[in-house]
Amino acid sequence: MSRLSGSQEVLGSGQLEGKRKDGISLDPQASILTYSAARKTFGSTVRALSENQTEEALRRSESKYRSLMEQASDGIHTYDANGNFLDTNSKLCEMLGYSREEMLRLNVKDLMRPEDLVESPIRFEQLRAGQTLLAERVLRRKDGTLLPVEISGKMVQDGILLSIIRDITERKRNESELRQAYDELERRVEERTAEIGAANELLKREMSRRLRAEEDREELLRRLVLAQEEERKHISRELHDQMGQKLTAIIMGLKSLSAASHGRQSVTCALIRLQELTDQLAGEVHSLAWGLRPPDLDDFGLETALYNYAEEWAERSRIPVDFHSSGIDNERLPVTHETALYRIAQEALTNVFKHSNANRVSFIVEHRGDHVLAVLEDDGGGFDVNTFQERVTAQHSLGLIGMRERASLLGGTLTIESAVGIGTSIFVRIPIGKGAASN
Repeated sequence: MSRLSGSQEVLGSGQLEGKRKDGISLDPQASILTYSAARKTFGSTVRALSENQTEEALRRSESKYRSLMEQASDGIHTYDANGNFLDTNSKLCEMLGYSREEMLRLNVKDLMRPEDLVESPIRFEQLRAGQTLLAERVLRRKDGTLLPVEISGKMVQDGILLSIIRDITERKRNESELRQAYDELERRVEERTAEIGAANELLKREMSRRLRAEEDREELLRRLVLAQEEERKHISRELHDQMGQKLTAIIMGLKSLSAASHGRQSVTCALIRLQELTDQLAGEVHSLAWGLRPPDLDDFGLETALYNYAEEWAERSRIPVDFHSSGIDNERLPVTHETALYRIAQEALTNVFKHSNANRVSFIVEHRGDHVLAVLEDDGGGFDVNTFQERVTAQHSLGLIGMRERASLLGGTLTIESAVGIGTSIFVRIPIGKGAASN
């Protein structure tokens, strides 16, 4: 372009793309200048970058790309649409045991087992369609050993694909160890569950056996108690009817002899002595018969029998008894319940007389809805309940055991509360079903 005279001013400059006449591409720079003259004229200058500068830029870009590939901790390679290697980094060569030159002569399928490719083919179509795929595979090293990897693949240019390959050997080992540990835990849990199941089955059978044995024992004990009561009743009647009548006959005979003694002092004294012994024996027989089976219990019911027994016991022991009852005066309880409560009261008062040194006794019997409650309290010396229970267990005390057995046979409970110096309380609670049969 010719130079014009006059002043000039640069309006701007920029980089353009262009080609020479021979078809070679250029990266020219253009500057637009303004010239001042009699008439304004515009012009431009174009300067092409040298091929050296272009090559230098390409080398810098390639060096940067290569540096990034080589610094990566994962294997990286590029390949064409047919799977032929185009480039690879040193990490992938190290992972697979090939040199770079050997790798560039391979196809990606050469690194995979045929059966794996049949089961899971490489999805080239999806990669070419622009999808990013992530998959786990097993690659075959140069020495034939296998390497588990995770591969992330995508297309980076037309016809050029890139894969990033990560070694997951440690992860697979950890997963395998975790799976083995889980399987071992499952096995142990199954074994333990089986053992617990077997032990539980044995326990169930043992509990069932013991339950049957306990039921048999209770049934036997119930029959023994009933048989005992029947025998007591029989002996009581025998004592009262047979021996009582004979003793009465003896007393009447002694009185007749006394009338026929004609006032002889020695005979009269002997007869009086015999009469006193006979009366004493008759009283003892009566007490024995009463103790074996009080007629009042059969004839009048629990309230009358307990009241009379408490009165007789108080007279004999010289310890006052405050007896109170509620709900058992107008309605008879089942025979089993009346007998059990009467015998428990007998044993409890006997223990008070023998061991408590009490000055007064309170005795309450109440029928409360579905159960009968009996409470016997004394103001005696009391005792330590725990120590007493141990002694009872060790010595097999039949008195307390018998009381508890009688209550237990009817589904009831017997509880003792006591402390040294404050007396003793015995609580007996026996359930009574609705509509329970009476005498």
